[in-house]
Amino acid sequence: MSDPVQLRAVHFAEQMGVMFEQLGNTRINGRLLGWLVVCDPPEQSSAQLADALNASRGSISTGTRALIAAGMIEKLRFPGDRATYFRVRPGVWQTALQAKMAVITLFREAAARGMDELRAAGMDESRLDRLRDLHDTYAFFEREMPAMLARFHAQRPGGATDPEG
Repeated sequence: MSDPVQLRAVHFAEQMGVMFEQLGNTRINGRLLGWLVVCDPPEQSSAQLADALNASRGSISTGTRALIAAGMIEKLRFPGDRATYFRVRPGVWQTALQAKMAVITLFREAAARGMDELRAAGMDESRLDRLRDLHDTYAFFEREMPAMLARFHAQRPGGATDPEG
């Protein structure tokens, strides 16, 4: 492969694989997602993915199933073509951030319950500092993230407010 753009695209996919692995996911999932973010055309068959990433069909199949289940990519079929294609789901990054919002809320609620229960049990306020820090951090992001997402959507061409748009 001598095309410098193609080489950099593969390198990017490899970097995504390493990052995914560091985050506790599988390297192939990161490589697949990274490739699907930068490949041309944006829809790739299993054979194209295997070829571009120098990966086995089995690992491509396992990885694409996992990424579909996670809502990161989608499967496509084209009339007259027997192959199945994959692409990054439109709006996936905004959807992922919205899913993180649910996690932020869970952490904030758990911290609030913990503080209430420990206070009721008579725990000294100074011992609650670390729990309060957890609560306040997640409460801040719970308040601010919706406004940040709204500003993001408003600044996009067309001022789309829908993550799919």
